[in-house]
Amino acid sequence: MNKNTKPLKYIFENHFHQTWNNIKHKFPKNLHSSIWNNVSKFLDCGDISRGYTAFKCNQCSHMHIVGFSCKSRFCSSCGKIYAENWALNLKEQLFDVQHIHAVFSLPTGFCRDFFFSHRFKLQDLAKAAYQSLKYGVIFPKTGFS
Repeated sequence: MNKNTKPLKYIFENHFHQTWNNIKHKFPKNLHSSIWNNVSKFLDCGDISRGYTAFKCNQCSHMHIVGFSCKSRFCSSCGKIYAENWALNLKEQLFDVQHIHAVFSLPTGFCRDFFFSHRFKLQDLAKAAYQSLKYGVIFPKTGFS
């Protein structure tokens, strides 16, 4: 690993191709190209052979080169910026009202495997979770609807 390679990028550069061949059967085929494209963008992020901006000091003529970023949500650095911008944008659009935050997760095993291979059913699962809260204990007590 050269001194400029970040650990996550190093892992993907050296292990993704072999690992992908072993796990791609777990992902729906229509996501394969998207996954591959996002990992490729991540691996190329900051690579000056793909383009860069150069900054030159007017006093000492020192040149600093910065490779273009990938702007992918998957990238550990660009994804952070993407998420922060998304959150700021969302904050501008939402009303300042009381809310309840609930997290639903799936247990490991059959349930998680089922939804992993039938991702289109996740929308129905989210609706069912909302309905169970809406008509359950939390919303009637708070008047939230």
